[in-house]
Amino acid sequence: MNRYIQVILLFTIAIVSSPSFADGPGDQKLTELLGREAVVIPLWPGDGTRDDDPGADLKEELLERADDLVRITNVTRPTLHVWRPEKPDGRAVVIFPGGAYNILAAQHEGTEIAQWLNEQGITAFIAKYRVPRRKGLDKHAVALQDAQRAIRIVRARATEFGIDPKQIGVLGFSAGGNLAALTVHQSSAKTYEPIDDIDAVSAAPNFAVLIYPAYLVADGDNSKLDPLVAPLKSRDEYPSIFMAVASDDRFAVDSLQYVLQLQQQKVPAELHVYVSGGHGKGLRETGGPFAQWTHPCSRWLADLKQSTTESSKK
Repeated sequence: MNRYIQVILLFTIAIVSSPSFADGPGDQKLTELLGREAVVIPLWPGDGTRDDDPGADLKEELLERADDLVRITNVTRPTLHVWRPEKPDGRAVVIFPGGAYNILAAQHEGTEIAQWLNEQGITAFIAKYRVPRRKGLDKHAVALQDAQRAIRIVRARATEFGIDPKQIGVLGFSAGGNLAALTVHQSSAKTYEPIDDIDAVSAAPNFAVLIYPAYLVADGDNSKLDPLVAPLKSRDEYPSIFMAVASDDRFAVDSLQYVLQLQQQKVPAELHVYVSGGHGKGLRETGGPFAQWTHPCSRWLADLKQSTTESSKK
């Protein structure tokens, strides 16, 4: 690449990754929760919107609820918020907060999760993807475009972020868990026309953490899986997968049906089912033993790191 072009490119990256891009109330609040200088990356070039977005005229806003947790809706300019650990170990996770594809539970399923990952040396990227569902499109349509683009950006800029492009995972809750699963099963699906070299980069995650994932079973028949998470061609196409759900969660059957499929294909997958805890808790120590999911997940992440390190030495 021409040296002059390299300088211009680096200057452009510095601009779009600066706090000045955080012009929406959601970005501003997430930056405030970080408590230090933020790196905010727009997923799409230009003004950060997509010309083909049916919801482009929406105005981003924060939802106020009694618990005072940050929830964002009417997202038209999707972004990535980078949370760096004090001692990064080369791993990265893109976080997809839940919210039924209508809102983003961006604190208890976003920033608090990023902090938990940072404590393990993992660089976290919180995806502020587009919600609510767009009229006339599948519930996940624009969110999956954003999710694929987010993974591609992280992998394309791995050197800049100090991460291993072969250790990029996804972690999602509820609808975000569904979205994380879709990045596994739809990684090669063409959800938008390529716009730059980043779109030539793989959108497949190297591992996936699905916490009380929703919408994995077929509409009207929970004995079958949604066709969007149909079996991949071979076991080798799957990443390692960790799942956790409470038995009293209305989406528990989704996890059970999905892990049965993974087991049939001999995919390295782990499912923890807790007797109670309900839905939408994140890291909260309320509603039963489900809050303990972080302990086996931390162990699973550490084991995965070790096995990946050992494989790379062979």
